[in-house]
Amino acid sequence: MDKSEKSTQEILKPPYGGKTPFANFFAKLQKRRMEKVDGPFLVELEIASKGNEPKVINGLKFLGLIREDGSATEKMETLNVEGEPFRKALETIIRDAYSKLFKNIKNIETADAVDFRNCFKVDYSMAPQLAAEATRIFIYLAKSSGIQLSQNLMSEEQLTHTDGKGAKKKAEIMSNTNRGALQNIPNLPENANGEYVFVPKGMQRWEAQGKVLLFLPKISDKTVRAQASKFAKQLIAMYEADESSNG
Repeated sequence: MDKSEKSTQEILKPPYGGKTPFANFFAKLQKRRMEKVDGPFLVELEIASKGNEPKVINGLKFLGLIREDGSATEKMETLNVEGEPFRKALETIIRDAYSKLFKNIKNIETADAVDFRNCFKVDYSMAPQLAAEATRIFIYLAKSSGIQLSQNLMSEEQLTHTDGKGAKKKAEIMSNTNRGALQNIPNLPENANGEYVFVPKGMQRWEAQGKVLLFLPKISDKTVRAQASKFAKQLIAMYEADESSNG
């Protein structure tokens, strides 16, 4: 990155908005090369919805993946891989782009959401709402690259998302990790934030076709397990007969 590009990167805001466009971008980038990225390109590839392109382009510039004219940088080319090479390349990119954050938050592994939001407010001059959005995207990027963050931070922020009307929703989870754990559910795009769900301790998840997710107790006794199954079937029958579920 030359001096002019470095200067431009320094005045950009860290990625903010929703994390989904960035997840879409990286998923496609591992499968194909991108020589230039602009608004129409992002919409055409269904990476971002129309109207959200400027936020994504700002974020890609901040990460050093595209130049001012949208052309791909050498950093973007390092991400045209999958698996561990992708993770390592992304970690290098994140640590470089967010160098101010890593410098000012001394212990990144134990920092909480407040630490990150304050950093984005003070060190990156972001408004409170944008700072919260930037925090959630940073968590997503950190996790994707293998950078370790506190479990409480993951629990608080990864399950926060914005619905189609822009109203904030937050999954109610318990911070006590002994009560359960976050698990990745990649086949359920409609769950909290599209990737994670809180699984209560002692329960086992069952999923089907990206639309059904059930939790049943882990029981070794076959008789007791059969009873639990019977109750589950009764609930399913009630759901099927419920007129209110039909619209």
